[in-house]
Amino acid sequence: MKNEIEPKVWTLAKYLADQVHGSGVDSDWKLMKEKSFAVIKNSFHCMDEHGYYDGWQDFSIKLPLNGDVMHFKLVFNGDQYLAQKNMLRDYLEQLFAEAISLWLEEYDQRVMVTAYNRSGRHWISICLDPGLQIQTLLRNQSPQPGYRIIRLEIRYPDGN
Repeated sequence: MKNEIEPKVWTLAKYLADQVHGSGVDSDWKLMKEKSFAVIKNSFHCMDEHGYYDGWQDFSIKLPLNGDVMHFKLVFNGDQYLAQKNMLRDYLEQLFAEAISLWLEEYDQRVMVTAYNRSGRHWISICLDPGLQIQTLLRNQSPQPGYRIIRLEIRYPDGN
């Protein structure tokens, strides 16, 4: 699955799943690909006016694989009663717009490393802070013992 998604968008999807948690976004993240989108799914734990939990509202964030990730789509899955009652659209759209903006600022300062195996198949893409030891990181990320990286592409923040 990971190999089918453009590395930058996959890195963003993982970032959102790692960073956006709590304040109602309390379920486990699910990452997948649907047509031309990387999709991350979760649920918002709603509360009633007395402070008691009122139920879950499932939602998806769809990140375009080709295009500006700031043009993400927020989709509520199933019954939308709780989303409308709690005015979740504005809250979640603002939450994810801010998280994506922060990620874009960080991403522009990072080095993108993409490794390929012997058959030329994409193996891993990692976004690193400059100065990290790439060889050590890739050795620790190896999917199986003896796995050999044949081609390594490194892109720096200036695009080279």
